[in-house]
Amino acid sequence: MSFQAEIRTLIGWRWSDGATYDARLDYARQWLDAQAAGAEAAWLTERQPLGNGQSVAFDLTYLVRDVLGDKLVTAFAGVNVLLLVNHAPDGGTLCVGGAEADAWNAPFGAGPLMVAPDGAAMLVSRAAPWPVDHVCRSLHLAAAGGDVQYSLALLGMMSGPGSSGV
Repeated sequence: MSFQAEIRTLIGWRWSDGATYDARLDYARQWLDAQAAGAEAAWLTERQPLGNGQSVAFDLTYLVRDVLGDKLVTAFAGVNVLLLVNHAPDGGTLCVGGAEADAWNAPFGAGPLMVAPDGAAMLVSRAAPWPVDHVCRSLHLAAAGGDVQYSLALLGMMSGPGSSGV
């Protein structure tokens, strides 16, 4: 079995005054070559509700998902890409980071990352993955100022030989 991932962004816009003037600026970048970066696993949870004042913590060394009726565990040793989406168009802010124990805050430093309503944040480490271990493993998400509905995707390297059945 092989694993492939590609992280790219493309931003472009066009102005036109109705005449012949038309300017355009495109910026495209391939953020990560998964093989070169050592990425070998992905994990995703989509459109999860989180009420105002509630929080959830994910143990990055033990993430469980259902695949074709079986439960698989992904144990990250490092994370290259973190994508967060706050789907609530007018709800609360999604606060990321700041777990009380075993906090994994590598991509956002001391303060939490705030994802506004109807917003998204993608963090990419191109050189080396942000490390995950038994001391830094808890990714904390919290809703502030209203309810949120979030999606979370992670791409990185695993600590073991691969995902396993539970």
